[in-house]
Amino acid sequence: MEITIIGWYGTETIGDRAILAGLFKVMAEKYSSLKIRLGSLYTFYTERTIKEDFDFYKAISGNKLQSLTIFCSTDPKQLRDNIRQSELLIVGGGPLEDLQEMYMLEYAFVYAKHKHVITMLLGCGWGPLKSPEMVNVATHLITLSDRVIFRDSMSAKQCLCHCPQFHEKVSSSIDPAFFACHFFNTHINKKREENYIAVNFRDVKYEGYYKGQVFSEDKCVSIVNSIISQCDLPIYLIPMHTFYIGGDDRIWLNIVKETVNSSRVKVFHQPLSLYETMEMFYNAKLCVGMRFHSIVLQTMLNGNNYVIDYTEPRVGKISGMMSELQLYDFYKERYISLYSNAHLHINTINNQAFTYNPNKLATYLNMYVNNM
Repeated sequence: MEITIIGWYGTETIGDRAILAGLFKVMAEKYSSLKIRLGSLYTFYTERTIKEDFDFYKAISGNKLQSLTIFCSTDPKQLRDNIRQSELLIVGGGPLEDLQEMYMLEYAFVYAKHKHVITMLLGCGWGPLKSPEMVNVATHLITLSDRVIFRDSMSAKQCLCHCPQFHEKVSSSIDPAFFACHFFNTHINKKREENYIAVNFRDVKYEGYYKGQVFSEDKCVSIVNSIISQCDLPIYLIPMHTFYIGGDDRIWLNIVKETVNSSRVKVFHQPLSLYETMEMFYNAKLCVGMRFHSIVLQTMLNGNNYVIDYTEPRVGKISGMMSELQLYDFYKERYISLYSNAHLHINTINNQAFTYNPNKLATYLNMYVNNM
């Protein structure tokens, strides 16, 4: 199967890389072989991340991934050429949100329909969409799509509020990154080390999430100091993103480290691959996550984790994920919204770990495979 995938690749976080791995799992369940053309906003960056993750992609696809080529999705000619040579065009995960690159997705889908190429939105979220102009673009993408499978039921409901006429082709499952985590769990087959604490923070001011939030560097520092006061383990501050576009987590993590001023706190400056990041969360005694996919990975790979929600309460993507998996009760004492004044109390001793239901995850996987 010749497939073109576009979206936010070129500025990919570890989460985007996990999404791509999960999509390879989905597509390998559907098709006998895969020839992938991946559109990138910054090809030099994607070339690096693909090289780092390619072995994992091959493994999760059951070696059905025959080729993976990269092209510049912001070059109209390259975009058209790759779509024309494909049987299927996919927007592979990530949010439909207020970004100018949404026009590229729209252009690609218009061209694909003209060339009778099948179009799908797989594993995407709806929003945050505040601009009426971008809501119109997102709605047009739904119009041009042959199938739409959102990453949670909250996104599907938000979409159908704007375009209820498309209820027959809009459905939901779960973020594809969950399938990457499950594959890792079923193949790592080793005892956890549990000799450090793994933490991810992000600077929410970078992308304008700050409005309405009660957030500061002090909250991050107090969380780290709380951990330091309770145990003697080192604390690893692990970035989920190491590219300046999208906010390099290492900048914020170094600010936190310097403020805490403890030799037990270490920032990982060398970029980690998807597999290496998964290992870090898997082997930790305790995890704290803030970026959306740090929470996904920590929940699935470790389960002894705390959640810092920087998105809008009850409508943001973290709420969507927790609602989809009915996690609110389990994480009641391990969750904080940055829209509240509450402080997250970290308990490093004898925390019960969350365990997911693999049968339920298989059901989510089948939702993709059966609806594509």
